[in-house]
Amino acid sequence: MPIIKKVSGLDYEDFDVAFSPERIDPVNSNWKLKNTPKIVSGSNRRSLNRAKAFYGKFIDVIIECESIEEAETAKLLENSFRFVNISFINEISILCHKLGIDVNHVIKAASTKPYGFMPFYPGVGVGGHCIPVDPLYLSNTARRVGAPTRFIDLANQVNHEMPGYFVELAESVLGNLTSKKILVIGVSYKPNISDVRESPVVALISQLKQKGAVVSWHDDLVKELNGEKSVKLSSNFDLAILATPHEYLDLEMLGKVQILDTRGTT
Repeated sequence: MPIIKKVSGLDYEDFDVAFSPERIDPVNSNWKLKNTPKIVSGSNRRSLNRAKAFYGKFIDVIIECESIEEAETAKLLENSFRFVNISFINEISILCHKLGIDVNHVIKAASTKPYGFMPFYPGVGVGGHCIPVDPLYLSNTARRVGAPTRFIDLANQVNHEMPGYFVELAESVLGNLTSKKILVIGVSYKPNISDVRESPVVALISQLKQKGAVVSWHDDLVKELNGEKSVKLSSNFDLAILATPHEYLDLEMLGKVQILDTRGTT
């Protein structure tokens, strides 16, 4: 807005600026663009009304925010909430693994509580173009104004440590990883999509290679990543690491290859 004001010579009331944060969950069959409530804000009442009129043509529920800053912070809160809770369940998954408990059974049992609980699920880390990035905008602003965001900072640390944790698990299964043939299954950040933005699987592959492993990966949705191509599922590996469980996968094709499931099933 200051740039527009400076370049145009107009006052703020002479032009309209609206903001509406994205709410999209890829492959979610229940919540799509039309039926997901849409937060809308504007620099003034006229801007807000114009934005409402536009989005109201194809979205069922419009939620007004009193300011653009409130709308942006709401978006950052949404993604920070998921970021912190996914990182938290990853820590619980590590604990359950050491105790010999299936964390998915724990989550299923806890989910029977009809209030005060929302299930999150473990994995290699947090990926996508929103969740691992947006909370850091909030954290950066908090540092600038002198407010603590310890939960976000700790969640970021846990998130970045998860690929290394699974490398350690692979070592516990195979011993020295040097020259061991490892297949990483699924490289997108989420099942049943081809999006690899901020995928933690990239770090997993890199760290396995640093340990001397001969790493291949399989993902028929992604097909090519960082100059490498997807390989077929086969029994020609010392270990398979299930990173992103796409629905199309037929793990029977691995034969007797041991599978390390990053989603918490030991």
